[in-house]
Amino acid sequence: MSNMTHTVSQREDGLKLTCEAFNKGTHFSKTQTATLNVYYPPQKVWLDTPPQDVPLRSGTTVHLICFSTGGNPTGTLTWFKNGKAVPDALKQTSFDRGVVRELVLVLTASDNMAPYRCDATNKAKKTISAHTQLMVHFTAVSMKISTKQEELRRGQMLTLECQSGSSNPKASISWSLGALKFGKAE
Repeated sequence: MSNMTHTVSQREDGLKLTCEAFNKGTHFSKTQTATLNVYYPPQKVWLDTPPQDVPLRSGTTVHLICFSTGGNPTGTLTWFKNGKAVPDALKQTSFDRGVVRELVLVLTASDNMAPYRCDATNKAKKTISAHTQLMVHFTAVSMKISTKQEELRRGQMLTLECQSGSSNPKASISWSLGALKFGKAE
């Protein structure tokens, strides 16, 4: 029996390791060969996405594409939004030196500046990531008109309040009564 200790490196993945037992009495040897399978993490991950500083309209369909190269085995790609895995990303596919996974979004207000992240992981247990955010322009998510008066009488002064929910950019509010326009409100 013989023991050998060796620190493997990424370069040695796929190399043949041979052990030879030579018998001086018979002058014959017997060999056993094994192929080294060295796990190492994905080497690079990057995104193909719309530029972060270009506004996109709510309702627009966008494609976020994550690529990863290197690693043994090749990486598994997972998309995250606000730190939570996105289950409806398209199936991961392979190309000659890596993998790709696409996330197709129809933009909503919740996508505005939300952190999107793509993680590449494998059996080497080291995760590498790429990040992006999208600037989404969207109309007010809600509108509400309210008044303190419960009953209205002719000649009475009426005070109304119009509340607009969040929007990007900030919405300007104006009033009209039938065909009469009152202009922008403060």
